[in-house]
Amino acid sequence: MFTRFLSISLVIVAALITSCQDALEKELVKNPAHESSSVVSREQMTVTTSARTSITSTCTVVDPYPGNDELYLICVPENWNGELILYAHGYVGAHVPDLTFAEGEQYAGLVTSVQFAYATTTYSANGLHIQQGIEEMLALKDYAVNYLEANYSSPSYVYLAGASQGGAITALTLERNPDAFSGGFSLCGPCGHFEKQLNYYGDFRVIFDYYFKSLVKPTLTALGLPYPDNLDNIPLLLINNWETVYVPIILQALQNYPQLTNKLMSVSKAPFDSNDVTTIGQTVISTLWYNFFTTDDAKLKIKGALFDNTKRLYFGTGSFLEDLKLNKEIKRVVVKSDNGTYPMHLYETTGDLNTPMMMEHTTKDPIQLFLLHQPVYRLKVLAAGKSFNFAAIPIFRYGHCNFTEGEILQGLAGLILKVKGHELFAQSLLDGLLNADNFILSVEKKIMN
Repeated sequence: MFTRFLSISLVIVAALITSCQDALEKELVKNPAHESSSVVSREQMTVTTSARTSITSTCTVVDPYPGNDELYLICVPENWNGELILYAHGYVGAHVPDLTFAEGEQYAGLVTSVQFAYATTTYSANGLHIQQGIEEMLALKDYAVNYLEANYSSPSYVYLAGASQGGAITALTLERNPDAFSGGFSLCGPCGHFEKQLNYYGDFRVIFDYYFKSLVKPTLTALGLPYPDNLDNIPLLLINNWETVYVPIILQALQNYPQLTNKLMSVSKAPFDSNDVTTIGQTVISTLWYNFFTTDDAKLKIKGALFDNTKRLYFGTGSFLEDLKLNKEIKRVVVKSDNGTYPMHLYETTGDLNTPMMMEHTTKDPIQLFLLHQPVYRLKVLAAGKSFNFAAIPIFRYGHCNFTEGEILQGLAGLILKVKGHELFAQSLLDGLLNADNFILSVEKKIMN
């Protein structure tokens, strides 16, 4: 029976995979039947599939709440299959002044090319937005469903997907609101151990400072720029000059001192691709970014200890004596917020999953560590007795959320199989008609239709 299910899944993937391009044509569409005072813009998006067929969707940007800067993007393909996917985008720095759909705008073409309606949001604010994001995705669902009912028809299935921060929003939303969505698809999110993920950023920073602070600080000082001693209270000069000044200086230091670079990577256990040395620099820069750019924002949102290495043991230098010296001399610090809005435990998942969910994560993710999340969440689901509702796909590759379109569609196909398979399984039990072969054929027929 497992072989039969696997073959069905592969058929679905083969049927779904397309090669989405940027919109081939975009033009403002005036459709009186859809006009609303909340409509900001409406465009047609056309994508060409691998079968060389063109699929046109109507994409509408709406301003749902007067006095709120949040915007929605809703796209409906001309051959809509009657199902809706909502997308929660990833982290956008709190220093960024304008709201954005981020990568959510890019996925509109992929999703509509396989005939799903699609909706995403800018959120109401940038920065760490997980708790608020849960409520805002529920509000987006209500708005998008009402929009489809008013202009097309009521969606038969509504799925929630998200990547990085949006992956955590997806998992937490499904756990806390089991009846809100038909299923969920969580990509590369901090869904296993959120607090340890924050500690990883802090650990990497203090290890980097141990090896490299004395090497990069004089160059920055000569330019009139600071290198902060603390893990928080990051100066605005660093934020404003990060890409143009700090990043080149740090990368040059890594290149000039390869032995120290190797020790930094060994002690921190930070992922990189051993076949591509440039990924070391990518890991260092991206991980430092999360310390410099997110810590002060997190202090406003999270109540409790964000980092504490006072009792941490560091090792990996290759020498026992050197490990001892490292632990004696490395900076010991506690970063704590008493004024954060939400306690730390609200950012932790439980695994109490009563709605089907798929999870994908790259195994060498330098931002959201694979081992802290996908395997840990699997254990949480197992402990909660909800394994039937969960499936995970590890992607053996370097990079944060570094998926191919085919891998995303494979995960989507797996989610659909799980959601509709659950329904048919339950109905067969109720009808007393459960038969393995008939059940599998029913699943295949329902999904392919």
